[in-house]
Amino acid sequence: MAQRDKAQEKISEKQQKINEGQRNINGALCYVDWHALYAIHALFKALEDAGVLTEAQLSKAKKEYELAHYASKRVASIDPPGCGSNFKVLKEPDIKAA
Repeated sequence: MAQRDKAQEKISEKQQKINEGQRNINGALCYVDWHALYAIHALFKALEDAGVLTEAQLSKAKKEYELAHYASKRVASIDPPGCGSNFKVLKEPDIKAA
């Protein structure tokens, strides 16, 4: 019985290490995502200030940004998108139109 308890303890310790590693990966991915979104936001602001894009182009780009920003807030939640959750994808990105 003692051997079985030790084996289960080792499995539990290993699982805790895996969970900690996954939390670190998820946290790092969130930071990458946030920084990318803030960079895109700054780019939109610069393009808007320079008058490079038409209002329609800017509006379409901002809408896509807002969808990404909305999804980004949910990625690190207890019920993240793509994990069998009730997360609703508002719209698939239109990559061809970009």
